[in-house]
This record gives sequence, C-alpha cells and structure tokens, in this order.
Amino acid sequence: MSRRLWKHSAASEKTLINQGYRDYFGENFIQKARTSSDSTILEFEIGDGFITPEKPTYFFEGKSCLLIGAGTYSSANMLADAMATFDISTLIGKPTGQWTTDFGEMAEFTLPNTKLPFTVAMTLDVGADANADEFHPVFPDIPTENDALSFARDWILKQ
Repeated sequence: MSRRLWKHSAASEKTLINQGYRDYFGENFIQKARTSSDSTILEFEIGDGFITPEKPTYFFEGKSCLLIGAGTYSSANMLADAMATFDISTLIGKPTGQWTTDFGEMAEFTLPNTKLPFTVAMTLDVGADANADEFHPVFPDIPTENDALSFARDWILKQ
C-alpha cells in the first residue's frame, strides 16, 4: 500500500495501544493519535516516497509470473498490486478477491446495553498507485479460465 488513513477515536486509540501498534508505526504515530481529537483522520505514509532500488549482484534476469485469483487477499493482494503497478512481473490468473484500496485494522467494541461484541474497520489502506478514489481488484495481465498453474508453466517454458 502507499498510505493508510486512520480514523481516530478514543476506542481506536485503545486498540492502537493494546494491540501493539507502537512496534509497527512508532512512538511518533502513537503520540499523534493521543493528541488528536475524535473523528480526526490520521495519515500514515508508508516510507518516504518511492525509491529506485539498486540492482543486486545476483539478479534474476529471466521471465517471471505471479499467479493471482479470487483467493488472493491481504498481504498477497498488496504484493500483487505492487507488482502490477510497478510492472515487476506478469500476473496470470483471475482478478484478486480484494480491492487494491480497502479497509482494515479491525477494532473490537461492545455495545453498552446488550453487551454484544462487534468489530469495525478503522483504516482506509490506499493501493500502490496512491489513488484513494480507485476501488478495484488487481487484474491479471493474462487472464485464465482454467488451471492457472498449468497455464503458467507452459507460458514460462515458451519464454
């Protein structure tokens, strides 16, 4: 993902602290949350912008592909989105089961009168293209209707 928009509330702050997010996002983010009023949208940038990595000494130069489909979710979906956005590999299969911009980081709440527990998403995670207005799955470069693995094996051998 390129960035995360986090809706702040007293309940989300409690989740931040109780679920160990300090280790993931750092003390500065926790302090920003603690000093923000309810309903504030906190923005968490992933890194300091795009970088061009240095090519390692032993870099694979051949063709590669990534198989995706309706069961591609969460971190695997983020990986597929980044690979598609930055044209890193050929994607083969069917559209992923999750949008590139999605909602996450669940907070648990309990209704005060009925004591029924429920969870709600606290974040909007923006896809690798940094466009928060785009809601779509990752689409394959080469769509397949049948066995994507068999197709990918044949495709790689022909390259």
